[in-house]
Amino acid sequence: MRLGCSAYSYHELLSKHHISIKDFIKEAYRLELDAVELLDIYFESTDFTTLREVKRDLLDYGLYLSSYSINNNFCLLNPFERKLQEEYVRRGIDVAVYLGAYVVRVFAGTIPEKIDKAKALDLAVDSFRRVCRYAEEMGVVLAIENHDAHGAAATPEDIKYIIEQVNSPFLRLNLDTGNFGIDEKLYDKIEQTIQYSAHVHAKVLEVDEERGDKNIDYSKVFDICRKAGYKGVISIEYEGKEDPMEAVPKIVKCMRKLLSR
Repeated sequence: MRLGCSAYSYHELLSKHHISIKDFIKEAYRLELDAVELLDIYFESTDFTTLREVKRDLLDYGLYLSSYSINNNFCLLNPFERKLQEEYVRRGIDVAVYLGAYVVRVFAGTIPEKIDKAKALDLAVDSFRRVCRYAEEMGVVLAIENHDAHGAAATPEDIKYIIEQVNSPFLRLNLDTGNFGIDEKLYDKIEQTIQYSAHVHAKVLEVDEERGDKNIDYSKVFDICRKAGYKGVISIEYEGKEDPMEAVPKIVKCMRKLLSR
């Protein structure tokens, strides 16, 4: 397993333009990380000039892009709006290919009030079947994040249903360790879903320099990953209150030690 960091760890700094994507890449290099994860929400444009600069920065600092992350919604009731979302995902695939990412993080979507989860899941499956054809053509894996308690991919059962119904090797899971709910069932849910995972978010809300997070024991999480044969990137996703410039280096140091065991 290799260690990376999501740009979302610096969300406030990036969204308020206190730092740039290049600054984030430089910080990842300073921390001696293997990879970074970039989100489309931090790009002012995805035109050729902008993407070329980002690609050059990744090359100059010796980092690879573990995931290009977008924010689609495949549970919209309007068919035209869903088609627009599918085009948005295809564009995300194009950007990922240019930047050298093999994974695009996607969402299933939020369940509208007018329908139940079963219907929402079927809408998501329908759209994923279409966009997976393009993903396969381009050699990119779409990784659904377990995200949003009111979403169509909130539970291990949801994830399994979507992936098995679509039945494509180019649709996998972006396992977020903090999005199944932080309770005694968390590790069991990770065990149920790690087999589907192409990318892992190591969610940290409160830094603990021994275990990674005060509420998630990452020695347990990494043991589960090892036993399942997961060989991909562990992408740190810090969402705590402490300044990420102070918090992330502590998380990196801890997780590097835990991964080396």
